Amino acid sequence: MIWVLIVSELLVFGAGLTAFLAVRATDPQGFAEAQGHLHRALAGVNTLVLVSSGWFAALAHRTTQDGQPARTRGLLAAAGALGLIFLAIKFTEFSALNAAGISTEAHVFFTFYTNGPLA
Repeated sequence: MIWVLIVSELLVFGAGLTAFLAVRATDPQGFAEAQGHLHRALAGVNTLVLVSSGWFAALAHRTTQDGQPARTRGLLAAAGALGLIFLAIKFTEFSALNAAGISTEAHVFFTFYTNGPLA
């Protein structure tokens, strides 16, 4: 069943990415302008936060095999804390877009950005 889940996720993500690229090809200038409203530094920080959270979760998994429950709990707490930081950054980002009057109706890019494979 895990392979069914993996393949279905790949198909859904692939279809969304294909739709994004097809729509982007029809309006490259509009997509470039819409992307200009994003905060690239926050996106970079959020990427590091997300990758670090996954790393802590993977380390926690390893410590369960080594029989270190206290360390496992600490690593999972770190992963969870980074997950909350990720959500806080996303909330800040979406709040700023909302304050600027940008929603999914502003441009098709933001429909994909907030709901699609880029979210």
